[in-house]
Amino acid sequence: MASCFAAPSAASIPLYLVDQDGWSKLRRELSAEAASFAQASGFNASANQHVLLPGKAGLSGVVFAPQTGARAERFAAGRLVSALPKGTYRLENRLAADVEEDVALAFALSSYRFTRYKASKAEQPKLVLPKSLDKARLERIASAIAQGRDLINTPTNDMGPEALEEAALDRKSTRLNSSHTD
Repeated sequence: MASCFAAPSAASIPLYLVDQDGWSKLRRELSAEAASFAQASGFNASANQHVLLPGKAGLSGVVFAPQTGARAERFAAGRLVSALPKGTYRLENRLAADVEEDVALAFALSSYRFTRYKASKAEQPKLVLPKSLDKARLERIASAIAQGRDLINTPTNDMGPEALEEAALDRKSTRLNSSHTD
């Protein structure tokens, strides 16, 4: 299974996780152009709001305000996968580690594509995790959920009882694991 997580790179684009206070601080650190653009775009760090920041060479960063507290919107950050242009993004530490983990897991789960019958051609954004997050653990969770999604998405005429039993007994079944990418 291909991972949506990338190795650290100097070319990665910062993905700032902010709340209201964090946005006030970050806005002062940004270039005047980027801060003005965010304000003109209506970004005010409301829950699950994001803004792409322009820079001299294209995209200079992304600011995302995940909902904190109530866990109802825990995986709303997954919307970033379809909202961001292809590239490598790095989580910038602005919020608690549990929020960063939620964002990273949401990113991984939203990167799932069922490709058993048709390959996905769209290149998706990748995410560099902070050292504080357990990449292997997040990949195991995403992989297990992807396998469940593959079982659900595979029509019964292609997965009879024997194949379902094989998948249940053999976690490393190549038939299933080769049918999706993250």
